[in-house]
Amino acid sequence: MIVSIKKWIEKDVNIFSLALFLNCLAVMFMPFSTFRETGGLLRYANGLVLSIMIFAANYRMHKIINYSYFWLILNIFNFK
Repeated sequence: MIVSIKKWIEKDVNIFSLALFLNCLAVMFMPFSTFRETGGLLRYANGLVLSIMIFAANYRMHKIINYSYFWLILNIFNFK
């Protein structure tokens, strides 16, 4: 969330920073029952990680992109 706000301060406003900010904001205001239920938290985490990966790819943050293989493991848990 802080990274997207820094981009806004630098006058670099685009859809990727907005998506990252809104996903972080949604996680912050989730009900506590979602954190207790593992499946609910995984559904939110999937969208959050996707927005982080798109943001990192747009700004060529190679350190974050190198960890994108872990996101594939997160997707395995969402299939039922």
